[in-house]
Amino acid sequence: MNKYEGYQVGKTDPQEYFMDEFSAWAIENCFIGNGDMLINVIEDGTTFDNWFRDYHTDLWQLEEDHWNERVAQRKEKSNA
Repeated sequence: MNKYEGYQVGKTDPQEYFMDEFSAWAIENCFIGNGDMLINVIEDGTTFDNWFRDYHTDLWQLEEDHWNERVAQRKEKSNA
C-alpha cells in the first residue's frame, strides 16, 4: 500500500494533504501560545516547506523534480 494514498505529485497540495500532521508538529515544536500564532505558522509557507523537506524527503524531492521540469518546459516554450 502506498504510504501517501491519494497523493498525486504536481496535483495535490502538500500543505493541505499534511495539514493535520504539520499542525500537530507545529504545536509541539514552534512555541505556539495561542490560535493566532498557530495560524501564522501554518500560513508561513517557509515553515511548512522546511518541515515537508525534513519529514517527507522522498515526496518533497518528487515535488521539486516535477516543479523544476515544469519550469524548464515553460522556459523552453518561451525561448522557441
